[in-house]
Amino acid sequence: ALSSDLIITTAGVSVGEYDIVKKVMMDMGRLELWSVRMKPGKPFAFGIMGERKVPLLGLPGYPVSTIISFEVFARPVILKMMGKKAPEKPKIKAISKSNIKNKDGRRVFARVYLEREGDRWFATLSGHQGSGNLSSLVRASGLMIIPEDVPEVREGDEVNVEIMEEEWLFSYT
Repeated sequence: ALSSDLIITTAGVSVGEYDIVKKVMMDMGRLELWSVRMKPGKPFAFGIMGERKVPLLGLPGYPVSTIISFEVFARPVILKMMGKKAPEKPKIKAISKSNIKNKDGRRVFARVYLEREGDRWFATLSGHQGSGNLSSLVRASGLMIIPEDVPEVREGDEVNVEIMEEEWLFSYT
């Protein structure tokens, strides 16, 4: 992979016995960043590998964490390397129908189902929010983004939601 323009790995960047990507990065290059304040997706690594200085993005291993981290970090990098501009993801204001605690000061990407009532949008959690629970992502129509400094979203609070549409997942200019 050291002859590539970019290396992307999934799994192996956390703190378990088999999480060896971080060690390989330190042995064969430079680890520039490890761990980000987001949920899901905290285990994330960025480094530079080999003499050619190939960037490496180490995405987390749980499916939802991998997908969210790819959208937040990897897709913009790939598009920039291609000379393209990432599309602006559609965003709306919605009213939360769920209570969500942000216990550890991370940016939360909560998977939500959106419903329209009159001229207002409402966002409800689309299922269990665990990093390995892919069904909550499949059922979601948006990602409620809770900033790091917001300790809790309560039912009735206005929230920001990124719309998840196939068009923005596969488009670029």
